[in-house]
Amino acid sequence: MQKLRLILLFLLAGTLASQAQTLDEIIANHTKAIGGLEKWRSFSSVKKTGQSKFGNFEIPFTEVETKEGSTRNDLTIQGLSMVQVFDAKTESGWSINPFQGSKEPRKMNEEQTQGNRERGDMAGDLTCYKEKGWRVEYLGTDDIDGVEAHKLMLTKKSGSITYYYVDSQSWLIIKTSVKMKFEDKEVEGDTQYSDFQTIDGVTIPMSVDNISNGQMQGQTIYSKVEFNVEVKPEIFVMPDVKKPEEKKDK
Repeated sequence: MQKLRLILLFLLAGTLASQAQTLDEIIANHTKAIGGLEKWRSFSSVKKTGQSKFGNFEIPFTEVETKEGSTRNDLTIQGLSMVQVFDAKTESGWSINPFQGSKEPRKMNEEQTQGNRERGDMAGDLTCYKEKGWRVEYLGTDDIDGVEAHKLMLTKKSGSITYYYVDSQSWLIIKTSVKMKFEDKEVEGDTQYSDFQTIDGVTIPMSVDNISNGQMQGQTIYSKVEFNVEVKPEIFVMPDVKKPEEKKDK
């Protein structure tokens, strides 16, 4: 009996070591495929310009991200401007959404803020998970539209889980999956990546499809990606909220 236990422990240790080696190889190959961590970390910022498509609507937008983790998204819908910002310096976020009845900036809720605090670097979450203290597990392979992909599960400190599907040939991430709560319901969200292009020595997807519960929700097409653009820190600072003018006595 004791000998059997030793054999089982030996086999288990061998399996875990093999999975760890496979996981390290996958992430190393992925990091190399997107241009290498050294190249990505040489960038101070990235600016993306494009359009999001929702049904018959095409919404132009710009995204800005800095090396420190600050982000700003600006988009225009029917002539109205929406803004969503996270300031890494203060670890806080804010937004302007005129479709919620106000053109004044409002602070992000804690759930949104926490998600931004846990962002990886510009190269992606898989390349920096050890530095962040996150956990990644290898779950074997899966078929994604006829492509064999390695399935990885990343768990962050908050407990949020994202599944990554890495093409076994190109080593690029072709799909991610998350489970999230929306209006007190748990929904599954998938993101599929395609039209990979190499710009300034790094490889990125220029087309992103968002799918919820198996239904296409929208598509993002990047028309231009620029690295090391000048970014002024003040664009991440929340503007002062205008106070209503006091009524003058008649």
